[in-house]
Amino acid sequence: DEFTNYNDLSAGQAVVLVLTRLGYNVQLANTVNSGRSYISKGMLNEAKILANQNINSLRKQMTDEVFLVGIEPSAILSFRDEYIDFADDKNAAKKIAKKALLFEEFIDQEVNELLTSCYDEASRILKQEQILLKHLADILLQIETLDGEEFDIIVECSTQKKTAADSNLEINCSTCTEKQNCRYGQSFGVDQRYRCGLY
Repeated sequence: DEFTNYNDLSAGQAVVLVLTRLGYNVQLANTVNSGRSYISKGMLNEAKILANQNINSLRKQMTDEVFLVGIEPSAILSFRDEYIDFADDKNAAKKIAKKALLFEEFIDQEVNELLTSCYDEASRILKQEQILLKHLADILLQIETLDGEEFDIIVECSTQKKTAADSNLEINCSTCTEKQNCRYGQSFGVDQRYRCGLY
């Protein structure tokens, strides 16, 4: 925006640096002045000319993957407010308005999407591994600690059991590929019925 360009250039440079470091592809919008200064003085005809120039330029650049991110609130928010009234092409103006965000709004939106995505993935994994987690909990209630090798055996046995169940196959200790390495009955000091916690 014109305010950042002429009055606070370092703020604009900092925003570009942050977004670039976060992996975003930053491109300067091919626009003229926002027209905010004209709007504030009541010179609406002049503001409308600039608004339509910007809309015509931006509609060629805007896609589902592109956002119009600004620093100066009065400038960027013009795209969401006055531009819709000024626009000859209302549909293009409304499309741009939905993508026009303050820098802090953009960051907040992206963080929320990332957290939601991570939460959904974590929930999926926990649901997928419910059998394993239950058996781990049952075993830990009996013996309190597991070393790395013991944990790996439990995971392997759980994977075999799930694969067998998905294929409608029978699997037990006699067919377990880890039976030669299984030390549950001996090392854990618990009843043989616990074994690896699966059978």
